[in-house]
Order: sequence, then C-alpha cells, then structure tokens
Amino acid sequence: MSKAILGLLLFLLAVSEAQAIIRRHDVADARLLELAQRFPAVGKVSEMGDGTLIDPEWVLTAAHVADAALRLDQPYYEIGGRQVPISAGFVHPDWRSNRARDLGLLRLAAPVAEVEPLTLGEERPEVGTVLLLVGHGEQGVGNDRLRTEDGRRRGGSNRVARLTSDSIVFVFDGPANDEVTDLEVTPGAGDSGGPALMAFEGTYRVLGVSSAGSDGEDGPGSYGAEDYFVRVDQTLDWIRKVQEGGVDPTEPGQGGGISTEPSPPVSREDLRQHPAGARLVELLQAIDDPSIDLETLVSRLFAPASGPTSLERRIRGLEGLRVRFAQGRVLSVLRREPDQIDVLVEVRGERLVLGVKVEPTASRRIVAVFDGEL
Repeated sequence: MSKAILGLLLFLLAVSEAQAIIRRHDVADARLLELAQRFPAVGKVSEMGDGTLIDPEWVLTAAHVADAALRLDQPYYEIGGRQVPISAGFVHPDWRSNRARDLGLLRLAAPVAEVEPLTLGEERPEVGTVLLLVGHGEQGVGNDRLRTEDGRRRGGSNRVARLTSDSIVFVFDGPANDEVTDLEVTPGAGDSGGPALMAFEGTYRVLGVSSAGSDGEDGPGSYGAEDYFVRVDQTLDWIRKVQEGGVDPTEPGQGGGISTEPSPPVSREDLRQHPAGARLVELLQAIDDPSIDLETLVSRLFAPASGPTSLERRIRGLEGLRVRFAQGRVLSVLRREPDQIDVLVEVRGERLVLGVKVEPTASRRIVAVFDGEL
C-alpha cells in the first residue's frame, strides 16, 4: 500500500494512543531537554512514534507504531541525526488493542554503531518505583491545553501507580499531590513506543514501552491522566525469540493490527450481529441522517467521559465524520474482535477506515471511534 493509516483519530474520550511529553506546570522545559540528552538510543520511527535501540540492529517499540511504519513504502528509524532503513518488522501476536501487549520489534537494514543500545530489564516493576519516561513530540504543561511541537527529545519521571498482568500504569500528578515526582511527566501521539527506564548499576534498563493512555481531569495530558506501558518482563521470551530468528516478519496489518486485505463484503444487517458492529451501524445512520441530534446520540450511545469539554469534543468529532463519511458504502470488515470492529467504507470514490470500540459490558456503549485512510 502506498498510503498508510497515518494517525487513527480517537476523538472520543477513552483509551487513546499515547501523545506528547507533558510536564508539571512548575518545571522548566529546559530540564526535560537536558535529561533526554542522556538517552540518544531513543529515536523516532518514521514520524509514527518512538522506539528504543536495544541492539545495533534492533529497535523496540509499540505494536501500533510498528504496524503503521510497516505500511509505508520506505520506513526508517531516525537516530543520531540519520535515518536508517527498516528491513523487517515484528508485531506481538497477542496484540488486540492499545492495552494488550502492544509491542513490536523492528530490524534495521544496517547496524547503528555510533549509539550505545539500552538493555532490557528482566525485573518486575514495583509499585512506587520512580521510572524515567523519554519521547519526542509535542510539549506542554498539565494545567494548560496549549501544545507545541519541535521534534526534540524530552525526558521526565513518573511513579509506578499499579501493575496489571501486561502493563505498568502511571498517573500524572500535579505539584500538590504527595506522589508527584520532581520531573513529573506524562507521555502521550508522538511518544508511543518510547521507553520507561530504570536506573541499574550506572546504566538504564528498559522496563516498559509506551502504549496508551486515558484522559485526565481536563482532557488529554492533564493532571489525573493515566498511561499504560507494556511490561518488558512479561514479553522477554517473545523478544528474544524474534531476535534469534524464530519468528517470521509481520506483514503490514497482521498480528492484531488493521489488515489491509479485506474480508468478503458485508451488509449493515450482518454488522448488527456483532456487538460493536451494532453500534457502528447506529453511528453510520446518524452520519447519514443530519436530522439526528448529535448531543442526544452521544448521551445514548457513548460511555461517560471525564473533562468539562468532553461533550463538545465528541460532537465536533461526529460533525467531522458526517463530512467525511456521509452516504458511504461499507465494503468489508477489516478487523473483527469481541469489543471492536473496523470496516472499509467507500465514499465518493475514496476508501476510508471507520472503527468502533465498545465497553466489554452488557451496555456495549461506545468508548472510542477511529477513522483513517488506506
């Protein structure tokens, strides 16, 4: 495919792909820039996100970042001021959403000799431990929605709030919180795939990979936001198997990602048989019928979201979908999972992707809507 899905739009509050490094508002940006200079092994993956050099020929990143990069004609890893071509990509077979082992590996076409790789941590992260988070992308502060982007690497810290079987969970605390760290940050679209690092005997080890996050008190990147990093200690066996040549490279869209090969055409009636598909059909009907009130639709179909601007943001998102998808024809299902469905839609000769993720409960309310292009 000559075009990638260059950024799935998650306009409806829920779990979203990680965004930029956002700091506590009483800390100078210069301190984050200075800290990040110690980690040249954290580079950019074709502007899709970040990745960490863990071997002269291997980069560890998020599955959704690797999947997006693999769709490009000439994917690359930017490190040390140069772009190194990516020769192969590998996506964890358990990847089913942004929180489920969202891990990928990229093999470089040539080894990187000028930058020392970071090592993988075998340790189980402990709750309360302070780790360093590093990434590129936009920057801003937790009490202001203004964001700027300069592509520079930044680093800060956060404390492990809790663990799941697959993830390290961080909470973005404000200066008044007892758990706040000196250089408190939260990651967010430019930082996906970046590392969570722990100091160990004079060096640093990679304990986690930035995957996804949920909004804070005032939207993305605000205080109270939670962020999820894939635990490296739970995926070491797969990482080593890939590096040893025991896993075949992932084709674009495989391994739980959005497939570029469509399944047989389906009707909207067929879609209604799927839990998320039923909600998708209702969404499509609202897109086609401008008489349907969007505020009423949000109240009826969507899960509650935090933040005073969440309703307004959702309505704006739906208005945008009406412009892009009105009178579209569903061609096929690209991805079908218990709580998510993505379809290929033809609109005025253009083929677009539309997806819905729902709660894993009986209500099946929508928690996120994705759109993009092939």
